[in-house]
Amino acid sequence: MSKYFDNQILNQLTDSAILDIEKTVVAYTTDSLRGGSGVFSGRRHSKLAICGTVNDLSVSGAYRYTSVSAFIIEEGFDFNDLRKISESMAAEAGKAGVKNCDGDTKVVSKGQCDKIFITTTGIGILNNEHRHISTGSRIKPGDAIIINGLYGDHGIAVLGAREIFNSRRS
Repeated sequence: MSKYFDNQILNQLTDSAILDIEKTVVAYTTDSLRGGSGVFSGRRHSKLAICGTVNDLSVSGAYRYTSVSAFIIEEGFDFNDLRKISESMAAEAGKAGVKNCDGDTKVVSKGQCDKIFITTTGIGILNNEHRHISTGSRIKPGDAIIINGLYGDHGIAVLGAREIFNSRRS
């Protein structure tokens, strides 16, 4: 995809785009999730939506975040699930000190999406001396890498959510 949107910012291939806006350096990122047709856990998906966006900004060295959330909702989606998702997203945003400042909601006809798609976009401030962090351009042999959590958990969670393991049972 990047070859079609070829530009200096995107070609850095970082978790957050690093933008110079007047005298402020800004980190900007977006993430999307689908609700899925399997077992739906609104709280889990909403936590992933906020935490994924905050993580992308954090690993770029950004702070003081704001976010925008967008929903594409399939006709007939349970309103109580939407309420749970919204409450959970607000709670996660509060824990991270994120203000959700805008959003968009679209409803599509039954069968046009997999229950719900959630897109979050985050913006954070970046000190100029930290702008190199997400590029990894200063990493050298012997540097320590800090991993918080178990290595591989995210990948396995994504594979499990996509039901790849369930389809291979004998």
